[in-house]
Amino acid sequence: MTTVAERESATLALGGATVTNVSGGVVFPTGSDTPRTLADWMATLNGKREVLTAFRQYYVNPNGGSDSKDGLSGANAFATLQKAIDVIWKTLDTAGYGVQIQLFAASNATYGVATGPVPGGGTVTINGNSSNPASIVLTRTGGNLITAQYGAALTVTGIEMRTVTSGNCLQAQFGGNIYYTNVAFGSCAGAHVEAKGGGQTLAGSAYTISGGAVSHLHAAYDATIVVSGSTITLTGTPAFSAYFAGVGENGNIQAISTTFSGSATGTRAYLHYGGAIRTNTNLRTKMPGSLPVVVNKGSTFDFIQRMTEAVTGTASLVIDDNGKIFLCDAASGSFSINLPAASTADGVEYTFKKTTASNTVTLDANSSETIDGATTLAMTTQWTSVTLHCDGSAWYSV
Repeated sequence: MTTVAERESATLALGGATVTNVSGGVVFPTGSDTPRTLADWMATLNGKREVLTAFRQYYVNPNGGSDSKDGLSGANAFATLQKAIDVIWKTLDTAGYGVQIQLFAASNATYGVATGPVPGGGTVTINGNSSNPASIVLTRTGGNLITAQYGAALTVTGIEMRTVTSGNCLQAQFGGNIYYTNVAFGSCAGAHVEAKGGGQTLAGSAYTISGGAVSHLHAAYDATIVVSGSTITLTGTPAFSAYFAGVGENGNIQAISTTFSGSATGTRAYLHYGGAIRTNTNLRTKMPGSLPVVVNKGSTFDFIQRMTEAVTGTASLVIDDNGKIFLCDAASGSFSINLPAASTADGVEYTFKKTTASNTVTLDANSSETIDGATTLAMTTQWTSVTLHCDGSAWYSV
């Protein structure tokens, strides 16, 4: 017969896990058996999960596979990506081993949502053709293509991604993580890459963009997108209807030592409500696009360098000069500075400072456009300064 003290300190072993009577807590072993939730552990004990002892690969072939098969060979491939994800998350204890989902063909129907940490702490990779991602094109109509959420982690490699009508290509949300490498982004009805609610995405290598989207990168609600060190190649001048890169609600994009090759149309970057974009070069010209960076007044971060530039003769400004301070030296003679067309410069601001006493510096609006109602504005006095702001139709001194 046990004493009260013995009963209070008693423990119960459950397949290597220990339940203590003192606290009611559960202590899981470490090592290859990564700690997991009690529900996952009990599912393994009850025989509901297969415990892996080696790397596992599943096959998905939308053109001939079947979700009623086991997915363990090309001949027995699943038809959908979601089926492979469900098998991993609902029936396996990965025990720290890696699992790969091998895609065999392009599809307009397959997509995947992973929810919660991988049981057993292993890694899950969705793989297409790393040497030719365009040969494995996944397209979804009316929703996100690949989603990791609530602590799920996915690696995506060797595929081209597209969405139609609505939806993002890669979606990391509510603590989900996506690592992607050797991929391509085609046309997209939403964002190519979006992270929100503490989600994170990381580009691990060079990738390409061949189609436009609402945005390429969007981070919001304490989420992080990292493309640092990557080379991103744009082909065909894709259009981004909102912006190439956007941040808000404490979202963060890190693009340090990132190389962009090619061009795009649309706003380069948009920052608001505490969002931040971190680069090691001037953000004004860092991101691809045809329209200047916009920083909402509600943002607590502004990573646009206010660069100064000396002007000693006639000059024509471009929108990428947005935010610059021009030091105007007219000692050698009067000259004009030509402003870009207002229709292309909505939100652009320039500051001018006349540094010499002699001669005149004339700010000249495009064609019949105006500056404070006149087609030109003359600076005649030394140390005079003026900042011009464009509203898309005219220029105003502010």
